[in-house]
Amino acid sequence: MRSTNVAFWPGCEWFRLNVPFFLTKIFIHSNLINKGDAMKTSVLAIAALMTLTAVPAVLAGDRPGAHFIENWDLNSDGEVTADEARERRGNVFASFDANDDGYLDAEEYELFDEARAQDMAENEPAGMGRGARNPANGMRLEVNDNDRDGKVSQAEFLDNAPDWIAMIDRNGDGVVSLADFGPGRK
Repeated sequence: MRSTNVAFWPGCEWFRLNVPFFLTKIFIHSNLINKGDAMKTSVLAIAALMTLTAVPAVLAGDRPGAHFIENWDLNSDGEVTADEARERRGNVFASFDANDDGYLDAEEYELFDEARAQDMAENEPAGMGRGARNPANGMRLEVNDNDRDGKVSQAEFLDNAPDWIAMIDRNGDGVVSLADFGPGRK
């Protein structure tokens, strides 16, 4: 079940398009500005909105899972679906399939593992990302090599997206959000 309160999150399109209008109307009706200053107020409201939308992203940066959501949430709604994961996994696969043969072999996977480890070290809060539901666990060669031939085909890698999302989705709502990360989450 999807959360319905996401529609008013500062990063969403509705918020970005409508808040400057509503702030201007509030200021005009409360006699804080003249109608002639409405354009100036709209510009100020847009600047304030840009600041407001940056603040949650910065604050979330230290939260468990924020880096994952930032990289995998393709439509910026705060949730990662299996479809988004599949699309992003396609990009990841293409980045590491150095010889373009449609497979990630052991050597390519070694580079992939190193890049993931470095990314986690640089972007996850201290002590986070060590649990069984850590997204990195679902990217390992042995998890994605469904036919056990020692390499991962593009189809194997992409087709594992729904199971990977289900593994990370602690609250069982079918998507991954910040609520699925952190100590003590089930």
